[in-house]
Amino acid sequence: MDRLGPLIDRFYLGDFQGAISDAQSQFSEGLEAFVFRCNLAQNKFKYVKTSIPADSSSVDLRAVRLMAMYLSEENKEAILAQFAELMANPRVLTPESLVIPLYATTLQYENQCEEADRVLNLLGNTNSLEIMLLRVQNYLLLNRPQLALREHGKMRQVNDDAILTQLAEAHTLLYQQQADEALAVYTDIEEKMGSTSVLLTDKAACLMMQKQYAAAMAMLREAVNLSSTNFDAVASLIACSYHNMDAPDFDPNRIEYLKQQLVSEAPYHPLVKKMQAVDAFFAARPAPIE
Repeated sequence: MDRLGPLIDRFYLGDFQGAISDAQSQFSEGLEAFVFRCNLAQNKFKYVKTSIPADSSSVDLRAVRLMAMYLSEENKEAILAQFAELMANPRVLTPESLVIPLYATTLQYENQCEEADRVLNLLGNTNSLEIMLLRVQNYLLLNRPQLALREHGKMRQVNDDAILTQLAEAHTLLYQQQADEALAVYTDIEEKMGSTSVLLTDKAACLMMQKQYAAAMAMLREAVNLSSTNFDAVASLIACSYHNMDAPDFDPNRIEYLKQQLVSEAPYHPLVKKMQAVDAFFAARPAPIE
């Protein structure tokens, strides 16, 4: 089981400030890195980099600092190499360490999901629901739903009612295009834990799959209003807008603003990389002969 308990639930639901407040109220050695991880999720990259010494004796703090550097668009190859060096420390091969989750997430941003799979499975048959949830997410990125289902089954054996187990179920259902069932799971979580920007974004994905674009747009606007640094919500709002262009409140200038925000504040985001790939493709095409 995860030693962070409800704190990690709050983190994966996107309630970062709530997780920070709870962690600080019970502050103990080992929670400092978690708090900085929440700061990262709030887009406070510079604060994290300047607050953690580069030579910190804590491998977890160094890993958080490395991810802050990565998200700040610093030398990515050097950062990945430093992550690999951290992995040589035996202290990271425990479910309590943040190094494996952070390194695996960084590899996913680099579209190196096979390597992320190798890293996530270094812990073997762990009871860490966080590691198992990350495995489920990574298997879905690798288009291996059967492995995701098997891992979710293991999570149910550890704790069937856990929030992370429910999230894994919802992600898997959504991947399988079972939008109704996924929406029901997300709604159940929301009733237990309250609404967050992340949950609204996930629910909107279900509505988009059902082609309920107007309802999805309204939900995504609410998600962005709750957290302007939830870049998955911003990206989903951009994508959903193109299915809702006939709506009376469609604003192309607003969509262009959101695109620029995503490019400037979240250059690592998959949608940004897709837009850049499209731009590069058309830029490389020869000019038409007149």
